[in-house]
Amino acid sequence: MNRPVVPHRPGPASATPWRRRCLAATATALLALSAGAGAAWAQERVVTPQLCALRDGGGSGTVTLSTGCLSSSFERLDGSPAVVVDELNATVLIEGGFRYNVPANGIATTDCGGGVIEQMAVESLSARRYRVLANGAYQGVLDLTTEAQACTAPEGAPGIDPATLERDWKATDRPRWGRLTAPRIVDLLPRLVRDFPSTIEGRPTVTVEIARSPSDGSNGPRLEIHASGTGYPDDSVNGVRFVLLASPHPDGWRMDELWRQNLCARGERAGQWTADRCS
Repeated sequence: MNRPVVPHRPGPASATPWRRRCLAATATALLALSAGAGAAWAQERVVTPQLCALRDGGGSGTVTLSTGCLSSSFERLDGSPAVVVDELNATVLIEGGFRYNVPANGIATTDCGGGVIEQMAVESLSARRYRVLANGAYQGVLDLTTEAQACTAPEGAPGIDPATLERDWKATDRPRWGRLTAPRIVDLLPRLVRDFPSTIEGRPTVTVEIARSPSDGSNGPRLEIHASGTGYPDDSVNGVRFVLLASPHPDGWRMDELWRQNLCARGERAGQWTADRCS
């Protein structure tokens, strides 16, 4: 690994020989101390890589793994993560990570000299959406459906326009909503996550985001709630997500619209969110 070269800068001319000898002795002592107690001041850290991919159009492609900006004070250790593309389940699996020794006291230089970027070829990479898991933990989605190159990105961020909801989501029937109002916006959340698995089987993960909706309701501005649950221990459905639109009401907040998508675990739509039922 290439390390930055620090140019030598001589001390000021006013420095006395005695002072230079003291500085040299101090530096020698510090170097000896760090060399003898390296294991005490350094601890190992595994950095989960960021993943980008480029498909070549022939069914294969290249993935790029990067650590992002890391200080040159971090000492790179042997070993690199591996990448497996599971086409059957539309999943990209990252196994392992980049290993470093880092200062235990948290003190490091403010540079990016320790960062790493590695590329590797993969035999299978299609024009589809992939789930990305790093050592079993959900990282987001790699969407290669329209562009040949993409990076892992979170999904379900608030701000979906009405046309996209109509096209890609399924409206939930009003009779199934139950109570339509709540004193606080968070009191509408239980109905969105009530079907989330109550066991630790699989890799259960739930995320909730709330933001202002880009579309106003009859009473003015609305809030948009996204609730996404993944890692279901189900053979056909890996997850479910909802978009709830709520507007101010004399009783607090009123649910105006509720939309749903399923994350399929197998078949032609494996790894993809869809308004349709999963096979």
